[in-house]
Formats: sequence, C-alpha cells, structure tokens
Amino acid sequence: MLLKDNGYSLRWFTPESEVYLCGHATLASAHILWEKGYLEKEEEAIFHTKSGLLTAKFNEGWIELDFPSTPEEKADIPPELLEALDINPVYVGKNISDYIIEVESENAVIY
Repeated sequence: MLLKDNGYSLRWFTPESEVYLCGHATLASAHILWEKGYLEKEEEAIFHTKSGLLTAKFNEGWIELDFPSTPEEKADIPPELLEALDINPVYVGKNISDYIIEVESENAVIY
C-alpha cells in the first residue's frame, strides 16, 4: 500500500491477474493499519482502488467496510456457465465482476 492523497493506494492480485475488488484483502489491510499504529482506531481507513474509493471504520472491535454498489444489468448467460450450472435461469444479470442468476426455486440448485 502506498500513501496517496488522504488515504492509501490499494491493489489486489491473483497468480494470474489483477482483480477489481477483494473484500478479504481490504479487511486485512485496514486491520494492519490500526494494529501497527499507522492509523488511530478512531481514524477511517481510506483506500484508492481500481473499483473506486473504499473505506473502513473500526467500530467496537469490528471493522465496517463501505464498498461501492455496482448494480447488475440484464445479460446473456455464457453457454459454458449454463452448462456448468445445469439450470434453467429465470433471469441473468451481470455487473463488472459477477453474474447474478435467478432460478425458479431453491430446488433448482439443490443436488
């Protein structure tokens, strides 16, 4: 993490690529900033990321994360995803990083 403006620059990587958002790593980063004394527990952790401005607050022993909302838009399901899930979707939506798939009932996903 590099100090940037009034917060920190934060990026996340997998062995193969950089990812758009990673909640667990953001949580861990905020934890370290408070535990190592880079920030006081009363200070908000501010992160400048690929997915926008993310913040974290320490609240009574818990860390509260504030992430951007990225609503999905109706989309076509990729054939390989449809085959892998082996379902008949009622609705398929996609945002920058995820699909949301509505099915008729819970029985559609119980094996």
